[in-house]
Amino acid sequence: MKITDLLKPQSILLNAAPTDKADAIYTLGDSMDKSGNLSDKAEYLKAVFAREEAGSTGLGDGIATPHAKSTGVKKAGLAAMVVPNGVDFDALDGQPSRLFFMIAAPEGANDTHLAALAELSQYLMKDGFAEKLRKVSSPDEVIALFDQASEKATEPATVAPAIEGGDFLVAVTACTTGIAHTYMAQEALQKVAAEMGVGIKVET
Repeated sequence: MKITDLLKPQSILLNAAPTDKADAIYTLGDSMDKSGNLSDKAEYLKAVFAREEAGSTGLGDGIATPHAKSTGVKKAGLAAMVVPNGVDFDALDGQPSRLFFMIAAPEGANDTHLAALAELSQYLMKDGFAEKLRKVSSPDEVIALFDQASEKATEPATVAPAIEGGDFLVAVTACTTGIAHTYMAQEALQKVAAEMGVGIKVET
């Protein structure tokens, strides 16, 4: 399963202008509902707001990933929104959020769905990818960017040689619902470790 199996043009909103955090969540919820992913929108949004109370999903760098597992979700899905002027989403860096991906997962979602959602987190951490998404002019361009990223992900990766006797880290990443933060933290740790020449094993 790929990101584009979960993200549909009808659930992508460009040039949005929500007035505050709650409005942003409700707007994304409407887009998610249009894709037919929800059986009970109110129940799903209740879970999203509860997740925000546990800790903001405004990740910083203008990115937010509100998400929840809920009995109100019929099938796993994504909704995307670009807010050119930004909106306060209680981001960790205190800056406005401009790029949103709402994640919906049914209770007991299988590993296939979660693996696809993990890919989203990893793409957003890649240099320049989020900026490209902010500049799109149509939902089809968003889908195309993810298709391109998916093709590159299948190319053989260049593996750096192990540093004998060097530092090695072991990390565990987690999220209240086990979705977005888990994998974004993994990607960030691996990226910085590579820059520092430090070996790392991250358990999600």
